[in-house]
Amino acid sequence: MLDNFLPIDLIKKNLSIIYKKKKSYIVTIFSSLFIAVIMFYFTDYKLTVGNMGLIHANVEIFFQFLIMIFFGINIGVLSYRLMHTNEVSIKSKGSTTLGSIFGIIVSGCPLCGITIASYLGLSSLIATLPFFGLELKVIGILLLLYSTITLLNKPFTCTIPKSKSKKKSNEKNK
Repeated sequence: MLDNFLPIDLIKKNLSIIYKKKKSYIVTIFSSLFIAVIMFYFTDYKLTVGNMGLIHANVEIFFQFLIMIFFGINIGVLSYRLMHTNEVSIKSKGSTTLGSIFGIIVSGCPLCGITIASYLGLSSLIATLPFFGLELKVIGILLLLYSTITLLNKPFTCTIPKSKSKKKSNEKNK
């Protein structure tokens, strides 16, 4: 079952195809930096350490780095797919968007820092969660991973079904 969803060989092959192009690296790096600037702007590390503790603050920073990396890869794959195949599922676009939103909204300590969550009035909701928003970061990471794997599962080359190609060649020969 997992092999159907996660064909490692196909994912490696498609990643190597994507990152043969210099443009893919540039898109990945800039999108990672873009999301990093947003997330780390709203994170007050000292305040988070003071209120939540060192372990919580370090786990939060680690999750932010993961979101930054996966977001960059996801946008790189998505842009390549849009430029070369013009075929992207709504599911992939939606999970990329949701993963990014979850990651950005809970950047920083939702109770003490200046976060987007507090601007939207969601701080009290996030404060009721047992890990104070880290759960939402994990959900964001999982959504970004799902979106990336979904985008990489499909081959990037056009394939012609054998039955149709045989029919066409037989019709041309007649």
